[in-house]
Amino acid sequence: MEELGHPDSAMLYYKHAEATAAPTDYFNLGYVNMRMGSLYTDYYAFDGMGINKFEAALQYFKQSSNPYYQHKCLNNLGCLYREKQPQKSETLLNEAIKTAFQLNDTNGIIADSHALIVLYSYLKQYNKAHQWVQYVNQLGKPLDFSYYTTASDVFSALGMPDSAMRYLQQAEELGIGNDEEKMYYVKSLSLIALARKDTVNYMRYQTQEKQISDTLLANSDKLKISATENDFITQDEKNKLRNSRQLRHLIFFILTVTILLFAVMGLVYVKRLRTYRQLINELKNESDSQLNTLNQLQQNLGTLKNVDEPIKEFINTQLSLLRDITVACYHEPQNKLSNQLKDMLQFNESNRQNWVGLYDYIDVEYNNIMTITRKKYPHLNDKDMLLLALSCLGFSYVQIAIIMGYSNHTSIGTLKYRLAEKMNLDGSLNDYINDYTLS
Repeated sequence: MEELGHPDSAMLYYKHAEATAAPTDYFNLGYVNMRMGSLYTDYYAFDGMGINKFEAALQYFKQSSNPYYQHKCLNNLGCLYREKQPQKSETLLNEAIKTAFQLNDTNGIIADSHALIVLYSYLKQYNKAHQWVQYVNQLGKPLDFSYYTTASDVFSALGMPDSAMRYLQQAEELGIGNDEEKMYYVKSLSLIALARKDTVNYMRYQTQEKQISDTLLANSDKLKISATENDFITQDEKNKLRNSRQLRHLIFFILTVTILLFAVMGLVYVKRLRTYRQLINELKNESDSQLNTLNQLQQNLGTLKNVDEPIKEFINTQLSLLRDITVACYHEPQNKLSNQLKDMLQFNESNRQNWVGLYDYIDVEYNNIMTITRKKYPHLNDKDMLLLALSCLGFSYVQIAIIMGYSNHTSIGTLKYRLAEKMNLDGSLNDYINDYTLS
Protein backbone atom coordinates (compact mmCIF):
# COMPACT_ATOMS: atom_id res chain seq x y z
CA MET A 1 0.00 0.00 0.00
CA GLU A 2 2.91 2.34 0.69
CA GLU A 3 4.39 1.77 -2.77
CA LEU A 4 0.96 2.15 -4.42
CA GLY A 5 0.66 5.64 -2.89
CA HIS A 6 -1.70 4.89 0.00
CA PRO A 7 0.28 5.85 3.14
CA ASP A 8 -2.86 5.98 5.29
CA SER A 9 -3.69 2.32 4.61
CA ALA A 10 -0.01 1.39 4.93
CA MET A 11 0.08 2.94 8.42
CA LEU A 12 -2.96 0.92 9.51
CA TYR A 13 -1.41 -2.33 8.27
CA TYR A 14 1.83 -1.56 10.12
CA LYS A 15 -0.16 -0.93 13.30
CA HIS A 16 -1.98 -4.26 12.89
CA ALA A 17 1.38 -5.96 12.38
CA GLU A 18 2.72 -4.38 15.58
CA ALA A 19 -0.38 -5.51 17.50
CA THR A 20 -0.13 -9.13 16.32
CA ALA A 21 3.64 -9.55 16.82
CA ALA A 22 4.89 -11.57 19.79
CA PRO A 23 6.38 -9.40 22.60
CA THR A 24 9.79 -11.04 22.06
CA ASP A 25 9.73 -10.72 18.26
CA TYR A 26 12.20 -7.85 18.55
CA PHE A 27 13.28 -7.75 14.91
CA ASN A 28 9.78 -7.47 13.38
CA LEU A 29 8.66 -5.03 16.07
CA GLY A 30 11.72 -2.93 15.28
CA TYR A 31 11.13 -3.11 11.53
CA VAL A 32 7.44 -2.12 11.83
CA ASN A 33 8.26 0.86 14.07
CA MET A 34 11.03 1.94 11.69
CA ARG A 35 8.63 1.87 8.71
CA MET A 36 6.00 3.86 10.65
CA GLY A 37 8.69 6.37 11.59
CA SER A 38 9.58 6.72 7.91
CA LEU A 39 5.92 7.32 6.99
CA TYR A 40 5.50 10.02 9.65
CA THR A 41 8.74 11.66 8.49
CA ASP A 42 8.17 11.38 4.72
CA TYR A 43 4.67 12.86 4.91
CA TYR A 44 5.47 15.58 7.46
CA ALA A 45 2.63 14.45 9.75
CA PHE A 46 2.10 14.07 13.51
CA ASP A 47 4.93 16.19 14.82
CA GLY A 48 7.22 14.14 17.06
CA MET A 49 5.73 10.77 16.13
CA GLY A 50 8.54 10.03 13.67
CA ILE A 51 11.12 10.44 16.45
CA ASN A 52 9.08 8.26 18.85
CA LYS A 53 8.83 5.43 16.33
CA PHE A 54 12.53 5.50 15.39
CA GLU A 55 13.49 5.57 19.11
CA ALA A 56 11.33 2.49 19.73
CA ALA A 57 12.74 0.75 16.64
CA LEU A 58 16.31 1.43 17.79
CA GLN A 59 15.69 -0.26 21.14
CA TYR A 60 14.10 -3.30 19.48
CA PHE A 61 17.03 -3.65 17.04
CA LYS A 62 19.48 -3.44 19.95
CA GLN A 63 17.56 -6.28 21.65
CA SER A 64 17.71 -8.32 18.43
CA SER A 65 21.45 -7.50 17.98
CA ASN A 66 20.95 -6.12 14.46
CA PRO A 67 23.60 -3.42 13.82
CA TYR A 68 22.51 -2.82 10.20
CA TYR A 69 19.06 -1.50 11.16
CA GLN A 70 20.45 0.14 14.30
CA HIS A 71 22.54 2.25 11.93
CA LYS A 72 19.46 3.24 9.88
CA CYS A 73 17.60 4.33 13.00
CA LEU A 74 20.59 6.27 14.35
CA ASN A 75 20.97 8.12 11.04
CA ASN A 76 17.27 9.03 10.87
CA LEU A 77 17.16 10.13 14.51
CA GLY A 78 20.29 12.22 14.02
CA CYS A 79 18.58 14.06 11.15
CA LEU A 80 15.25 14.47 13.01
CA TYR A 81 16.87 15.91 16.18
CA ARG A 82 18.96 18.41 14.16
CA GLU A 83 16.84 21.52 14.76
CA LYS A 84 15.41 20.83 18.24
CA GLN A 85 18.39 19.17 19.93
CA PRO A 86 21.53 19.68 17.78
CA GLN A 87 23.89 18.30 20.44
CA LYS A 88 21.89 15.07 20.63
CA SER A 89 21.83 15.00 16.83
CA GLU A 90 25.63 15.18 16.75
CA THR A 91 25.93 12.36 19.32
CA LEU A 92 23.55 10.10 17.39
CA LEU A 93 25.26 10.74 14.05
CA ASN A 94 28.69 10.02 15.52
CA GLU A 95 27.31 6.76 16.92
CA ALA A 96 25.81 6.02 13.49
CA ILE A 97 29.09 6.57 11.66
CA LYS A 98 30.90 4.39 14.22
CA THR A 99 28.39 1.60 13.52
CA ALA A 100 28.81 2.07 9.76
CA PHE A 101 32.58 1.63 10.15
CA GLN A 102 32.01 -1.60 12.10
CA LEU A 103 29.76 -2.83 9.26
CA ASN A 104 32.30 -1.68 6.65
CA ASP A 105 29.36 0.11 4.98
CA THR A 106 30.85 2.85 2.81
CA ASN A 107 27.45 4.09 1.66
CA GLY A 108 26.35 4.36 5.28
CA ILE A 109 29.52 6.30 6.15
CA ILE A 110 28.79 8.73 3.30
CA ALA A 111 25.16 9.16 4.44
CA ASP A 112 26.23 9.87 8.04
CA SER A 113 28.97 12.27 6.90
CA HIS A 114 26.46 14.11 4.72
CA ALA A 115 24.09 14.42 7.71
CA LEU A 116 26.94 15.84 9.83
CA ILE A 117 27.76 18.38 7.09
CA VAL A 118 24.11 19.51 7.11
CA LEU A 119 24.11 19.69 10.94
CA TYR A 120 27.28 21.79 11.13
CA SER A 121 25.96 24.06 8.35
CA TYR A 122 22.75 24.53 10.36
CA LEU A 123 24.89 25.44 13.40
CA LYS A 124 27.00 27.75 11.15
CA GLN A 125 30.12 25.73 12.07
CA TYR A 126 31.30 25.77 8.47
CA ASN A 127 34.92 24.82 9.20
CA LYS A 128 33.74 21.53 10.73
CA ALA A 129 31.40 20.99 7.80
CA HIS A 130 34.30 21.63 5.41
CA GLN A 131 36.41 18.95 7.14
CA TRP A 132 33.68 16.36 6.54
CA VAL A 133 33.34 17.44 2.90
CA GLN A 134 37.06 16.81 2.44
CA TYR A 135 36.74 13.43 4.16
CA VAL A 136 33.90 12.28 1.90
CA ASN A 137 35.84 13.39 -1.19
CA GLN A 138 38.72 11.13 -0.12
CA LEU A 139 36.44 8.07 -0.20
CA GLY A 140 36.35 8.26 -4.00
CA LYS A 141 32.76 7.00 -4.29
CA PRO A 142 29.99 8.31 -6.60
CA LEU A 143 27.94 10.98 -4.79
CA ASP A 144 24.37 12.17 -5.27
CA PHE A 145 22.74 15.48 -6.18
CA SER A 146 21.91 16.39 -2.58
CA TYR A 147 25.52 15.96 -1.42
CA TYR A 148 26.94 18.22 -4.14
CA THR A 149 24.46 21.04 -3.40
CA THR A 150 25.19 20.76 0.34
CA ALA A 151 28.96 20.89 -0.28
CA SER A 152 28.46 23.87 -2.59
CA ASP A 153 26.60 25.74 0.20
CA VAL A 154 29.49 25.07 2.62
CA PHE A 155 32.04 26.63 0.25
CA SER A 156 29.73 29.60 -0.38
CA ALA A 157 29.49 30.20 3.38
CA LEU A 158 33.30 30.06 3.63
CA GLY A 159 33.58 32.74 0.94
CA MET A 160 34.83 30.46 -1.85
CA PRO A 161 32.21 30.93 -4.61
CA ASP A 162 34.36 29.44 -7.40
CA SER A 163 34.78 26.16 -5.51
CA ALA A 164 31.09 26.23 -4.65
CA MET A 165 30.23 26.63 -8.33
CA ARG A 166 32.34 23.58 -9.25
CA TYR A 167 30.37 21.41 -6.83
CA LEU A 168 27.09 22.81 -8.12
CA GLN A 169 28.13 22.00 -11.69
CA GLN A 170 28.69 18.39 -10.60
CA ALA A 171 25.15 18.35 -9.20
CA GLU A 172 23.84 19.80 -12.48
CA GLU A 173 25.62 17.06 -14.46
CA LEU A 174 23.62 14.44 -12.52
CA GLY A 175 20.40 16.11 -13.68
CA ILE A 176 17.71 17.99 -11.75
CA GLY A 177 15.04 15.33 -11.27
CA ASN A 178 12.15 17.15 -9.53
CA ASP A 179 10.97 20.47 -8.08
CA GLU A 180 12.58 19.75 -4.68
CA GLU A 181 16.00 19.30 -6.30
CA LYS A 182 15.37 22.41 -8.42
CA MET A 183 14.64 24.39 -5.24
CA TYR A 184 17.93 23.30 -3.61
CA TYR A 185 19.79 24.05 -6.85
CA VAL A 186 18.38 27.60 -7.03
CA LYS A 187 19.11 28.08 -3.31
CA SER A 188 22.77 27.14 -3.92
CA LEU A 189 22.91 29.63 -6.82
CA SER A 190 21.60 32.38 -4.53
CA LEU A 191 24.28 31.60 -1.89
CA ILE A 192 27.00 31.71 -4.55
CA ALA A 193 25.66 35.07 -5.74
CA LEU A 194 25.68 36.31 -2.12
CA ALA A 195 29.32 35.15 -1.68
CA ARG A 196 30.20 37.12 -4.85
CA LYS A 197 28.26 40.16 -3.56
CA ASP A 198 26.09 39.96 -6.67
CA THR A 199 22.95 41.52 -5.18
CA VAL A 200 20.89 41.49 -8.38
CA ASN A 201 21.24 37.76 -9.00
CA TYR A 202 20.93 37.01 -5.30
CA MET A 203 17.48 38.66 -5.15
CA ARG A 204 16.44 36.97 -8.42
CA TYR A 205 17.38 33.49 -7.17
CA GLN A 206 15.72 34.17 -3.79
CA THR A 207 12.45 34.96 -5.60
CA GLN A 208 12.70 31.79 -7.71
CA GLU A 209 13.42 29.69 -4.62
CA LYS A 210 10.33 31.04 -2.82
CA GLN A 211 8.11 30.36 -5.85
CA ILE A 212 9.27 26.74 -6.07
CA SER A 213 8.93 26.31 -2.30
CA ASP A 214 5.33 27.62 -2.37
CA THR A 215 4.49 25.19 -5.18
CA LEU A 216 5.93 22.25 -3.23
CA LEU A 217 3.96 23.18 -0.11
CA ALA A 218 0.74 23.51 -2.12
CA ASN A 219 1.22 20.08 -3.69
CA SER A 220 2.52 18.21 -0.62
CA ASP A 221 0.56 15.14 0.49
CA LYS A 222 -0.41 14.84 4.14
CA LEU A 223 -0.80 11.54 5.93
CA LYS A 224 -4.50 10.97 6.50
CA ILE A 225 -5.09 8.81 9.60
CA SER A 226 -8.38 9.10 11.45
CA ALA A 227 -8.61 9.84 15.17
CA THR A 228 -9.31 6.13 15.72
CA GLU A 229 -6.05 5.15 14.03
CA ASN A 230 -5.72 2.00 16.16
CA ASP A 231 -9.07 0.62 14.96
CA PHE A 232 -9.20 -2.16 12.41
CA ILE A 233 -9.64 -1.30 8.75
CA THR A 234 -13.15 0.01 8.08
CA GLN A 235 -15.61 -1.58 5.66
CA ASP A 236 -15.14 1.39 3.28
CA GLU A 237 -11.40 0.71 3.19
CA LYS A 238 -12.05 -2.98 2.54
CA ASN A 239 -14.34 -2.02 -0.34
CA LYS A 240 -11.62 0.26 -1.71
CA LEU A 241 -9.08 -2.56 -1.52
CA ARG A 242 -11.50 -4.96 -3.23
CA ASN A 243 -12.19 -2.42 -5.99
CA SER A 244 -8.45 -1.91 -6.38
CA ARG A 245 -7.95 -5.67 -6.85
CA GLN A 246 -10.75 -5.80 -9.42
CA LEU A 247 -9.16 -2.90 -11.28
CA ARG A 248 -5.80 -4.69 -11.35
CA HIS A 249 -7.51 -7.84 -12.67
CA LEU A 250 -9.11 -5.75 -15.41
CA ILE A 251 -5.76 -4.17 -16.29
CA PHE A 252 -4.16 -7.62 -16.42
CA PHE A 253 -6.97 -8.84 -18.74
CA ILE A 254 -6.43 -5.82 -21.02
CA LEU A 255 -2.69 -6.53 -21.10
CA THR A 256 -3.39 -10.14 -22.08
CA VAL A 257 -5.70 -9.04 -24.90
CA THR A 258 -3.09 -6.50 -25.99
CA ILE A 259 -0.47 -9.26 -26.17
CA LEU A 260 -2.73 -11.27 -28.45
CA LEU A 261 -3.42 -8.25 -30.66
CA PHE A 262 0.28 -7.50 -31.04
CA ALA A 263 0.89 -11.17 -31.84
CA VAL A 264 -1.51 -10.84 -34.77
CA MET A 265 0.21 -7.61 -35.84
CA GLY A 266 3.51 -9.46 -35.72
CA LEU A 267 2.14 -11.88 -38.32
CA VAL A 268 2.01 -9.00 -40.82
CA TYR A 269 5.77 -8.45 -40.43
CA VAL A 270 6.82 -12.10 -40.81
CA LYS A 271 3.99 -13.72 -42.82
CA ARG A 272 6.37 -14.52 -45.72
CA LEU A 273 8.72 -16.42 -43.43
CA ARG A 274 7.63 -20.02 -42.97
CA THR A 275 9.70 -20.50 -39.82
CA TYR A 276 7.65 -17.85 -37.97
CA ARG A 277 4.14 -19.22 -38.58
CA GLN A 278 4.21 -21.74 -35.75
CA LEU A 279 5.67 -19.15 -33.35
CA ILE A 280 2.94 -16.62 -34.15
CA ASN A 281 0.22 -19.25 -33.54
CA GLU A 282 1.81 -20.07 -30.19
CA LEU A 283 1.90 -16.36 -29.34
CA LYS A 284 -1.90 -16.36 -29.50
CA ASN A 285 -2.13 -18.98 -26.77
CA GLU A 286 0.94 -18.77 -24.50
CA SER A 287 2.65 -15.68 -23.09
CA ASP A 288 6.04 -17.37 -22.79
CA SER A 289 6.20 -17.75 -26.60
CA GLN A 290 7.07 -14.03 -26.64
CA LEU A 291 10.57 -15.07 -25.55
CA ASN A 292 10.78 -17.73 -28.28
CA THR A 293 9.74 -15.17 -30.89
CA LEU A 294 12.49 -12.81 -29.75
CA ASN A 295 15.01 -15.66 -29.89
CA GLN A 296 14.03 -16.63 -33.44
CA LEU A 297 14.00 -13.02 -34.62
CA GLN A 298 17.53 -12.31 -33.41
CA GLN A 299 18.83 -15.52 -35.12
CA ASN A 300 17.42 -14.39 -38.46
CA LEU A 301 18.27 -10.67 -38.34
CA GLY A 302 21.27 -11.22 -40.61
CA THR A 303 19.06 -12.63 -43.40
CA LEU A 304 16.32 -10.00 -43.15
CA LYS A 305 18.20 -7.05 -44.68
CA ASN A 306 15.17 -5.84 -46.64
CA VAL A 307 12.93 -5.74 -43.58
CA ASP A 308 15.58 -5.00 -40.96
CA GLU A 309 13.88 -1.94 -39.47
CA PRO A 310 10.34 -3.49 -39.24
CA ILE A 311 11.79 -6.59 -37.54
CA LYS A 312 13.79 -4.43 -35.14
CA GLU A 313 10.63 -2.47 -34.30
CA PHE A 314 8.78 -5.75 -33.70
CA ILE A 315 11.47 -6.94 -31.25
CA ASN A 316 11.26 -3.69 -29.34
CA THR A 317 7.45 -4.07 -29.22
CA GLN A 318 7.80 -7.55 -27.71
CA LEU A 319 10.28 -6.24 -25.13
CA SER A 320 7.74 -3.60 -24.17
CA LEU A 321 5.10 -6.29 -23.75
CA LEU A 322 7.47 -8.34 -21.63
CA ARG A 323 7.97 -5.33 -19.36
CA ASP A 324 4.16 -5.02 -19.01
CA ILE A 325 3.94 -8.69 -18.04
CA THR A 326 6.57 -8.30 -15.32
CA VAL A 327 4.73 -5.27 -13.92
CA ALA A 328 1.54 -7.36 -13.76
CA CYS A 329 3.43 -10.15 -11.96
CA TYR A 330 4.81 -7.70 -9.39
CA HIS A 331 1.55 -5.96 -8.54
CA GLU A 332 -0.67 -9.10 -8.40
CA PRO A 333 1.38 -11.85 -6.68
CA GLN A 334 -1.72 -13.74 -5.49
CA ASN A 335 -3.12 -14.22 -8.98
CA LYS A 336 -2.58 -17.80 -10.22
CA LEU A 337 -1.91 -16.80 -13.84
CA SER A 338 0.42 -14.05 -12.66
CA ASN A 339 2.47 -16.57 -10.64
CA GLN A 340 2.66 -18.89 -13.66
CA LEU A 341 3.94 -16.03 -15.82
CA LYS A 342 6.40 -15.09 -13.11
CA ASP A 343 7.79 -18.64 -13.03
CA MET A 344 8.18 -18.65 -16.83
CA LEU A 345 9.93 -15.26 -16.83
CA GLN A 346 12.48 -16.11 -14.15
CA PHE A 347 15.93 -17.04 -15.44
CA ASN A 348 16.69 -20.75 -14.96
CA GLU A 349 18.27 -23.67 -16.81
CA SER A 350 15.06 -24.57 -18.66
CA ASN A 351 14.74 -21.13 -20.31
CA ARG A 352 18.42 -20.11 -20.20
CA GLN A 353 18.77 -20.19 -23.99
CA ASN A 354 15.79 -17.84 -24.44
CA TRP A 355 17.57 -15.12 -22.45
CA VAL A 356 21.10 -15.82 -23.69
CA GLY A 357 19.67 -15.75 -27.23
CA LEU A 358 18.86 -12.06 -26.73
CA TYR A 359 22.54 -11.22 -26.35
CA ASP A 360 23.11 -11.19 -30.13
CA TYR A 361 20.28 -8.68 -30.53
CA ILE A 362 21.80 -6.51 -27.80
CA ASP A 363 25.19 -6.75 -29.55
CA VAL A 364 23.58 -5.26 -32.68
CA GLU A 365 22.11 -2.36 -30.68
CA TYR A 366 25.14 -1.76 -28.42
CA ASN A 367 28.27 -2.29 -30.58
CA ASN A 368 28.93 -5.90 -29.48
CA ILE A 369 28.75 -5.04 -25.76
CA MET A 370 27.88 -8.62 -24.69
CA THR A 371 30.59 -10.33 -26.76
CA ILE A 372 33.28 -7.82 -25.76
CA THR A 373 32.32 -7.94 -22.08
CA ARG A 374 32.40 -11.76 -21.99
CA LYS A 375 35.94 -11.76 -23.50
CA LYS A 376 37.20 -8.85 -21.41
CA TYR A 377 35.76 -10.15 -18.10
CA PRO A 378 35.81 -13.98 -18.30
CA HIS A 379 35.18 -14.22 -14.56
CA LEU A 380 31.58 -12.93 -14.91
CA ASN A 381 28.89 -15.59 -14.41
CA ASP A 382 25.52 -16.09 -16.17
CA LYS A 383 23.62 -13.87 -13.72
CA ASP A 384 26.18 -11.07 -14.14
CA MET A 385 25.71 -11.20 -17.92
CA LEU A 386 21.92 -11.34 -17.56
CA LEU A 387 21.95 -8.28 -15.29
CA LEU A 388 24.01 -6.41 -17.90
CA ALA A 389 21.63 -7.52 -20.69
CA LEU A 390 18.46 -6.50 -18.83
CA SER A 391 20.02 -3.13 -18.00
CA CYS A 392 20.79 -2.61 -21.71
CA LEU A 393 17.15 -3.41 -22.56
CA GLY A 394 15.93 -0.75 -20.12
CA PHE A 395 14.14 -3.03 -17.65
CA SER A 396 13.26 -1.43 -14.28
CA TYR A 397 14.52 -2.69 -10.90
CA VAL A 398 11.15 -4.40 -10.25
CA GLN A 399 11.22 -6.19 -13.61
CA ILE A 400 14.85 -7.28 -13.20
CA ALA A 401 14.04 -8.59 -9.70
CA ILE A 402 11.22 -10.79 -11.07
CA ILE A 403 13.33 -12.21 -13.91
CA MET A 404 16.37 -12.89 -11.71
CA GLY A 405 14.27 -14.36 -8.88
CA TYR A 406 14.74 -11.71 -6.18
CA SER A 407 11.82 -11.00 -3.83
CA ASN A 408 12.91 -7.42 -3.11
CA HIS A 409 13.53 -5.06 -6.01
CA THR A 410 15.60 -2.69 -3.83
CA SER A 411 18.50 -5.20 -3.94
CA ILE A 412 18.94 -4.70 -7.70
CA GLY A 413 20.69 -1.35 -7.22
CA THR A 414 23.22 -3.08 -4.94
CA LEU A 415 23.71 -5.87 -7.51
CA LYS A 416 24.46 -3.32 -10.25
CA TYR A 417 26.90 -1.51 -7.98
CA ARG A 418 28.67 -4.80 -7.12
CA LEU A 419 28.85 -5.78 -10.80
CA ALA A 420 30.53 -2.45 -11.58
CA GLU A 421 33.06 -3.19 -8.81
CA LYS A 422 33.52 -6.72 -10.10
CA MET A 423 34.37 -5.26 -13.52
CA ASN A 424 36.62 -2.65 -11.84
CA LEU A 425 34.76 0.18 -13.62
CA ASP A 426 35.62 3.81 -12.96
CA GLY A 427 31.96 4.81 -13.21
CA SER A 428 28.58 3.11 -12.88
CA LEU A 429 27.20 0.19 -14.91
CA ASN A 430 24.92 2.62 -16.77
CA ASP A 431 27.97 4.70 -17.78
CA TYR A 432 29.59 1.52 -19.13
CA ILE A 433 26.46 0.75 -21.19
CA ASN A 434 26.25 4.31 -22.53
CA ASP A 435 29.81 4.02 -23.86
CA TYR A 436 28.59 1.25 -26.19
CA THR A 437 25.40 2.99 -27.34
CA LEU A 438 25.17 3.42 -31.12
CA SER A 439 25.24 7.09 -32.16
